[in-house]
Amino acid sequence: MLASSYYFSFGLPVTITRGSNNIGPYQYPEKVVPLFITNALENQPLPIYGDGKYARDYQHVMDHCSGIDLVLHCGQLGEIYNVGGGNEVEALNLAKLILKKLNKPYSLIRFVEDRIGQDRRYSLNCAKIKNLGWVPQYTFETAIDDTIHWYINNEWWWRKIKSGEYLEYYEKQYRERLDKAIETVFSLLRGMSYNLFLVYVFNEVCGQGYSFLIRFMKRMTNQSREKN
Repeated sequence: MLASSYYFSFGLPVTITRGSNNIGPYQYPEKVVPLFITNALENQPLPIYGDGKYARDYQHVMDHCSGIDLVLHCGQLGEIYNVGGGNEVEALNLAKLILKKLNKPYSLIRFVEDRIGQDRRYSLNCAKIKNLGWVPQYTFETAIDDTIHWYINNEWWWRKIKSGEYLEYYEKQYRERLDKAIETVFSLLRGMSYNLFLVYVFNEVCGQGYSFLIRFMKRMTNQSREKN
């Protein structure tokens, strides 16, 4: 609105674009797609807020860039153009798709406490920019494949990021929610038989590596100490 006010008030040559969620290379791993991909590669839980039914529209970053470039050169001054992929995907389905493509088990999925004010759906009408001749070059399938392959081939980039300040952010954002999810599982396990407990732990370890088991065993140890 600030940019539009300068166009209408002072005649400043302005065009505006509004883009949907981007995916592609070099995206910081706090964002959901690189978070899911890199966590899956490390056999770490994929945290999903609430029921996982909130939907987002995803587009490849190069399609977004081409849309901006087209509006810059061909857009009408003072107009606003939406740039989106038209690919609305629920978070739970996104997590399952990434796990399937990486040949990882769905047991890595962890439902955590929802964020306050979580938007249930993002959607854009992109008819105006398509009238300028803009056509996305990536489908959602090819965009997600390209993104996954990039993170597989560029661990040197994201592994050094997922340390230090990022770990502090991750702990603040997800650790309490993940621990609550583990506490719920622990409560359920109290009523299990010993054999069923072993089956459950085996499935979790095979699916997630040892991070879940370590946190879980610490929780059991603490419970035992409290009783003693």
